[in-house]
Amino acid sequence: MCLPVNVTVDPPIIHQKFFHCSAPLGLNTPVATVTICITVKETVMGNIQGPLGSVVSVALELELDPWVRVPRLLFGPGSASFLWTLNGNLSSISPVCTTVYISIPECISDYHEVPLSVKMKVTTEVIPGTKGLKPVLSPDCWPGFTEMVVLEKVCGEDHVCISDLNLSLSFMSDAVVSAAGYPITFSVEVYNNGEDSTDTELFLYHPTSLSFTRVKTSGVQVWCESSHIELSNVTRTECKLGAIVFRQRAKTTLMMSFMLSTPFAVNEHLVVNASVTSKNENNDTTQDNCATTSVVVKLPVNVVVNDGGSTRFIEYPNSAQLEHVYTVENIGKLSIPVNVSFVFPVKMALGFSWSVSLPEINGTSTTCENQVSSTNGKTSIVTHHCSASVCHLIVCSTHLLTDQAIRFRFTGNISSGKQGSGLHVRIVSWAFLSFDTEKYIQYPSDDSHQLSIVTELEVPSQALTVLIASLSICFGLIAMTIIFVLLYKRGFFKAASTDDQDNPAPPSAGEADLTIVCSDQTTEETPGESTGI
Repeated sequence: MCLPVNVTVDPPIIHQKFFHCSAPLGLNTPVATVTICITVKETVMGNIQGPLGSVVSVALELELDPWVRVPRLLFGPGSASFLWTLNGNLSSISPVCTTVYISIPECISDYHEVPLSVKMKVTTEVIPGTKGLKPVLSPDCWPGFTEMVVLEKVCGEDHVCISDLNLSLSFMSDAVVSAAGYPITFSVEVYNNGEDSTDTELFLYHPTSLSFTRVKTSGVQVWCESSHIELSNVTRTECKLGAIVFRQRAKTTLMMSFMLSTPFAVNEHLVVNASVTSKNENNDTTQDNCATTSVVVKLPVNVVVNDGGSTRFIEYPNSAQLEHVYTVENIGKLSIPVNVSFVFPVKMALGFSWSVSLPEINGTSTTCENQVSSTNGKTSIVTHHCSASVCHLIVCSTHLLTDQAIRFRFTGNISSGKQGSGLHVRIVSWAFLSFDTEKYIQYPSDDSHQLSIVTELEVPSQALTVLIASLSICFGLIAMTIIFVLLYKRGFFKAASTDDQDNPAPPSAGEADLTIVCSDQTTEETPGESTGI
């Protein structure tokens, strides 16, 4: 007899989305099913009547990936082997079947077919009525065989992946500020032009003064750590790309963030070297696996310009003196040479002029030069910031700006060659700070290195002046009238009549008594008067 065994895998090819190391995995979940069916094929019966299945017992042992230490696929219970036992239930008419599912314990980097070994052990009993005869397995029917579970092809027909990595490196800014705690970011792009890359690693070599802080990536898991290289001022930061495999045609961008722990010297460049490696790249394609980038290092300065108390409003012609005051201050730690450019309007709209001249300066090491320029000139500062037909460009140079502020006081008279009233003019001046940008950089970066001062000039209207004067006179007359009426009602302007003065009214009784008493007191005090002495 023979015991044919049929093994069917569904789906016949397992898709790489279930096993590829760069794909999201549903580990230990069914990815395929295996159906095993067995029947009895009676080859030589002779005079024996009846089926033989009732006296045949079969034990089928299935094993996945039997020749490796760690199987790539497992059966449902979490084991690489599966035992199926049948005791007298076989039939030559219809097959007896069972189904078991296949799961993936971890991602797969070996894409060869997975062997499925089937071993059969047959036990038979004596056939009733045959005086001890037992069925035996035909020599043409093998008790064991091997099927293949096919994985989707990833690396071509030979299933051998050859990677081809490419690397590029660039800083995200044009300069680095030599200040402790300054953040530095550069971009690293890794591209796999070939097939899947195994154990892909990125190495960055940078000065020890740079401390690695974090990394941001797009779509690829990355783990980074830094280690100091002995007997050098270099630190190596190593990053692993992907769990195991960096996929074919994959591209990832890593934003590497560092922090400057120790300031650099002036005129120094920050240099970073990078390389990328894998275990399955040929040597003839590694020429583009390295990259180098550098950036200039500049010293931080913090110079600001402020308003030192300027004229904000002028009523012309009552006032004609105009004053703009700028103060330049170094609030940083480093003393540097500084230039200050001032733009002043000289001939303005409506015929007004400002006789501004070189400033009064409290700094002895500062020199200034006056440059007359019109709006049609080629000087960019004047072109963009002159609000008049003619402006003066005054450039002042300070040999070394320390922590002592420098005060620039510009004064002059406002004049006009035209008569007018009700006029309004804005007088705007500007100040711009500059220094050697090849060595220094404003840090923190802000707009405090330039400033504008605005003065509002106003010529009152004559009609308005007359109106104000007329209203003042009218209100003054009304106030005087009201005061006169109030005083008149209170009798302030009434005088006593002549008849009352010639004929005074007789005193009342009380007043008469008081007169007598006073007369008596007088007589007593001056007795000499009654005797004629």
